[in-house]
Amino acid sequence: MWIQVLDVKPLSIQGSGAAWDTFDSQSIGTDVNTLGSQGSGAAVNSLGLQCSGLSTSKPNYQVTNMFVYPVKSCRAFEVCEWPISDSGMLFDREWMIVTEAGVVLTQKRETRLCHIRPHIDLHANALLLNCMGMEALELALDSASVAASAEADLCIGKVCGDRVRGLDCGQLANDWVSEALCRPGCRLIRQQMSSIRICKKDLASETSSLSLANEAQYLLLARASIRELESKIALKTDSVLLTSDEVIGRFRGNIVVDSEIPFEEERWKHLVIGNVDFRSLGPCTRCQMVSVDQHSGDRRKEPLATLRSMRTGKMVFGIYLANSTRSDHKVIRVGDKVFLSQDA
Repeated sequence: MWIQVLDVKPLSIQGSGAAWDTFDSQSIGTDVNTLGSQGSGAAVNSLGLQCSGLSTSKPNYQVTNMFVYPVKSCRAFEVCEWPISDSGMLFDREWMIVTEAGVVLTQKRETRLCHIRPHIDLHANALLLNCMGMEALELALDSASVAASAEADLCIGKVCGDRVRGLDCGQLANDWVSEALCRPGCRLIRQQMSSIRICKKDLASETSSLSLANEAQYLLLARASIRELESKIALKTDSVLLTSDEVIGRFRGNIVVDSEIPFEEERWKHLVIGNVDFRSLGPCTRCQMVSVDQHSGDRRKEPLATLRSMRTGKMVFGIYLANSTRSDHKVIRVGDKVFLSQDA
């Protein structure tokens, strides 16, 4: 039986395991070794020379944090390095929880989702789910074993208007998430590989496949914008101060980069992170979900109230990214240099 993990350090991937074999461990291992021997800057420059409009002489910024959200709308899983797939960060939002009626749950409807803390163990080839006061649940990452299970059942739900097909992860998993949420009849569903969605913001692209994420493959946050929002909240005498980590947690980005000018990321068009080429799909429009405290599950008025006062029109924060080319199972890391296109 797995012991419940209360505090998990950001994961750093070393070597290979069963999960790596599923995603062509040889090509990933080659990529890791190449970056380790040359340095991320060399890898970026090598790719950048082939990318029109990209500045390769000097990096603009670097990655400071990375997060994966294996189960849609549950707590973030922080990593130091992570492989990417053709639909985003590997295993990002590949699972979802639905009600007895088949409605997909998010923190807009059920704030207790933030109490479920997913952890991906690539070496053990397992997804671990933790919740305070409960024994951890372990599920195999190998989707073939799920499909072959006698308990596997097909489920159809809707994510942002898209009908998606998924596999029921079994009664043990369903009982576990139901207990964690104090909500009988819930089911843990994994996206069926043949049910990949197409990003509506990127219909013309051949690399626009999407997991169970709402809008795009990746969400990027920039620290200058985070600091600006944090400072505006601090000026309000009736508001509870939020740290940068809390702001990052509320806005649920995959990639966090340092930056100098607040909201400059909204003008970025193309960027290279490590040795991976990305395109910006524009700003992310925000809703009341960012006001959910990711530790207590309580709803707060901040940071949404301050963001509303700062922006005209739609309340946007962070930008969507998409793969510019096939991922080839590359890896991105905290500390990777970020190169922006000259038209950014």
